[in-house]
Amino acid sequence: MRTYAPLILLLTGCQDCRHEVRPEAKPSAMILVLDGVRSEELTSDDRVSDLTGVPGQTYASEIWETLAPHAATLRAALNPGATITAPGHAQMVTGRIDPYANFALSNGPGLYRPEYTTIFEEARSQLGLAADEAVFIGNTELLQGEVQSIQPGSAASAGTYTLLYDPDKANAPINDDDPIVEAIETAVRDRRPRLLVANFHDVDRAGHYGAGDAYIKDVKKLDGLLPRLWTWLGEADPEYRDQLMIFVVADHGRHRHENDEGWHNHGDSCSGCREIPMMILGPAVDEGSFLNGNWTLLDLAPTLAAHIGFDVPWAQGLPIDEVLDANAVASTARSGDVALSRDGAAWTRLLADDNARDEVIVDGEVVSTPGAMFAEGPTAFTGPTTRVACWRELTILLDTLYWPWTGMCRIDAGAGWVDAAFPDEVGPNWSPAFTEADGQLWAIYNQNPDGIGELGVDDNVGLRIRSWSSAEGWGPAASAAAYFPTDPSAITTPNGLLMAFGTNDAGDDARYTRHVRVMRASTLEGQATFASNGDGTNSVVDIDLNEILDGARVERPALTLTGTRAQLAVIGTTETENIVAVLSSEDAGETWGAPVLVSTDPVLPHLSPQWVGETLYWGAVAPEGEAELCRSEAGSPAICEGVGSTRLDSYSASTGTVVIDAGVAEWTRTTLSR
Repeated sequence: MRTYAPLILLLTGCQDCRHEVRPEAKPSAMILVLDGVRSEELTSDDRVSDLTGVPGQTYASEIWETLAPHAATLRAALNPGATITAPGHAQMVTGRIDPYANFALSNGPGLYRPEYTTIFEEARSQLGLAADEAVFIGNTELLQGEVQSIQPGSAASAGTYTLLYDPDKANAPINDDDPIVEAIETAVRDRRPRLLVANFHDVDRAGHYGAGDAYIKDVKKLDGLLPRLWTWLGEADPEYRDQLMIFVVADHGRHRHENDEGWHNHGDSCSGCREIPMMILGPAVDEGSFLNGNWTLLDLAPTLAAHIGFDVPWAQGLPIDEVLDANAVASTARSGDVALSRDGAAWTRLLADDNARDEVIVDGEVVSTPGAMFAEGPTAFTGPTTRVACWRELTILLDTLYWPWTGMCRIDAGAGWVDAAFPDEVGPNWSPAFTEADGQLWAIYNQNPDGIGELGVDDNVGLRIRSWSSAEGWGPAASAAAYFPTDPSAITTPNGLLMAFGTNDAGDDARYTRHVRVMRASTLEGQATFASNGDGTNSVVDIDLNEILDGARVERPALTLTGTRAQLAVIGTTETENIVAVLSSEDAGETWGAPVLVSTDPVLPHLSPQWVGETLYWGAVAPEGEAELCRSEAGSPAICEGVGSTRLDSYSASTGTVVIDAGVAEWTRTTLSR
C-alpha cells in the first residue's frame, strides 16, 4: 500500500479526469510536521531564540499574521517519548509511545513499522476510505513504515506513503520543502484526502548538517510556505478547508545552547528536545486563542479521530476538547497497560487529566509518584521468594533543563512491599525482566535512555543486569552493548542466567535486520558477568526465522526451563504474516535447534508469549476478527479460545486471566480454560 512516487508523477496527468472522481468535502485532518523546529523559532513569546535574537512569534511573522489569527496556539507542546524523527511521528500516528526507531531502509525484514494500529489503518477500515484518501507525504526515507502497523490484517488498510525524489539524483529524496506543499495541493485537488500527514524534513537536515545559519533560514522558508498553503486552500477549495482540522507541529525540538552540543542535534531528554511548537486550525477552534494545557504528540491521533469520526482504540493520548465541536465524539477506548503475575497485578489507570495522564496501581494501591505526568509500562514478577512490580515515570519540572524517564520499583521479599527506586535513567520503552538466582533477585533490562536505534555515546545502549537484596539494595550493573534492545526475557539455569531480547545487527545496513539475541551471564555475590565467546562477542545465538518465514522481523522472546531443556518462543512478522515459533535446547541453552512453527491464526505482536511449564500461550486473531488466547504443549497443534472482544490488552498464562479492555478507571477481565 505504499507508493514511492517521483514528484513529476504527482504533478502530471489528466486533471479533468481527476476532478471527476473527487469525493464530497467531509470532516478531514492534516498534520504538517515541521521536522526539528524548536518552539523559540516559531511559537514562543517569552523565550528568545539564541539563533535569531527574537522570540518565535517575532521571527515567524508570516505564520503569526496569516495562520495564528485562525488557530489555537500552544506555545510549547511536548514530545514525551524518543525525541527523534521516526519515533516522534509514531507517537502522532498511533497515539502511543511505540517502540520505534529510525530504521528507514527496506532491508532484511522490510520496513520497520509500529506495533499498534495507525490512524491511517483505523480511518480506512472504519470509514471505508480509499488508499489515496489516507496519505503520508515526505522527503525522507525514515517515515516510510509509519502508514502500516504490524498488527494482523494491517496490509489491507495501510495508508499511502508518497516519497518525493530529487529529479537530479537517482533514488535520493529531494532536499527541499517546497515540493511538499506542491504535493499537498495536488492531493487536495485530486482526492480531498480525509487524512494527510506531511513531513517537512529539510529543516531538520539543515539543523544537523547545514551551515551556521541554514537551520534558521529553513525555518524562515517554512514561515512563507505554510501561509501560502493556507491561503491556497481557502482560494482553491474553501469547502474542503472549512471542514479541515490542521495541526502545525514539530516532531521534536533541538538542544539549546545551554546544552553541551548546541542546537545542531537532538534525541535526548533535554527540555529543548521535548518542547515543540503546536498550532491547531479547524472549524471548531476558538480563533486567535492560546491553549494552556500540557498537550503532547500523543494527543493528535485521538483529537483528529474525534473530528473526522473514527476510533483509535489503542491510543493513550487525550482528545484536545477545546478544538473540537461539541458534537464530536471522542473515543473512550483508550488502551492502558496491565502486567499480571502469578498472585498480583500492576496496571496503568488512564486519567482524563493532561497534567497527570495516568497512574500505576499495584494490588489495589496507587504507587506512582504524585505529580508525575506519565506513569506507565508496569511489569510484575513473582519468584520463589520475591514479588516485584516496576514501572517508568516522566515528570516535567519547568525549572530544569532535562526531563528524563525514571524507573520505579516495589519489591516484597517476604516482609512487605518496600520502595526500590531504580538507579539508572531509563528510556520510554524500559521493560525489565526478573529472575532469582543465588538467593538474590536479578533485573535484566533494556538500557536505552534516549530510545535510539544506535549504540549512542560510548556504546551506552544495550542489555544490563543488576541484583537486588534486602540488605544491599541494588547492586552494580553489568552491561553488554546492543542496538535498540527491547522486551528482555530471563531464566535461571544450572549454567547461570540465560537472557533473550530483541535487537538489531551492527553494520551499515545490517542494523535494519531485527532478530532475537540470546546471551548468558554468571552470578557471584551480587555481581553478574556476561559470558564471552573469546572473540569479543557474548551471544549464544542470534535467531532469525528465515527457515520458516523468510525476511521476518523477530522479537518478543519468552524463555522457559524444564530440567535441562530450555525453550524459546519468538514472534516473527512480515508485511502480511504474524507467527510464533519455538526453538529448543537440550543443554540448558548452550546450543539450539531449528525454529518450529506453532501458531495457526495470525499472532498479536504487542503481547509477548508466555510459558507455564512446557505449555506456551500467545495472543492471536481469529478469521472473523475476534481476539483469542492460544496454547500449545510440546509442539502439539494450537488450541485457541475467543475472548469475546476484538481487543486483547494483556493476559496471565499462569492464572488464565485475560484483560480485554484496559482503559479509564478499571480493566475488564475474564478467565479462560487452560
